Amino acid sequence: MIALDNKLVERMRGETAATVVELCREVLSEVQKGSAWTTEDYTVLSEVYMFLEAAREANILASEAPALNCVDVTSRSVFCNSAQAWLNELYNFYNGVLDLNRFDANRNHFRSMFGNIFSYEFSQGDVERVQLLINELRVQISSADLEDGHKQRLLARLEKLQSELHKKISDLDRFWGLVGDAGVVVGKLGSDAKPIVDRIKEVADIVWRTQSRAEELPSGSEFPRLEDKSGE
Repeated sequence: MIALDNKLVERMRGETAATVVELCREVLSEVQKGSAWTTEDYTVLSEVYMFLEAAREANILASEAPALNCVDVTSRSVFCNSAQAWLNELYNFYNGVLDLNRFDANRNHFRSMFGNIFSYEFSQGDVERVQLLINELRVQISSADLEDGHKQRLLARLEKLQSELHKKISDLDRFWGLVGDAGVVVGKLGSDAKPIVDRIKEVADIVWRTQSRAEELPSGSEFPRLEDKSGE
């Protein structure tokens, strides 16, 4: 079963639906399906219950997500049956969230193909280059001297970014969020951040060229740099 540790907490913060679905799937496949509940089943289900309830208290789980309200921990059979049913409900709920997210992403993608909504369009070469840079970033970040939590958040952002990268996309927010992450990495790693920052900078340059074309800025417009004028 997935370890109920800080790494999982960080994954849940970044990709709640996907992480909960994976956790529920693994737990439900591990425990017995029937009336002969073992001590191991009870232990697994009770720990997962407490973990997910703590996630709810921390506002990580959606407020409308199914809850296990009446808990009788004194009866193994009653508790295990209730927890199993609850995990099935939670799995279906968050699987529906993932389906809806995929539906919305695909709908916007296809609508942009027909010109029904404003979109930014990458060249095929740019798409392939960004995909390569993201793969290289994944390797660099995985081996970087960063806290596990921060590392998992960055890797989750890269995974989400890569899965939504098409020639036409409706917004560039996730890309600019990656640029913001570069500043945090510099603060944590100093000069050791250069391989990561160099790749993020190249991604930013590609995104800026794409955005400037879509916004009909003059050809060759440079990426704007923010100036610190606090001393003036």
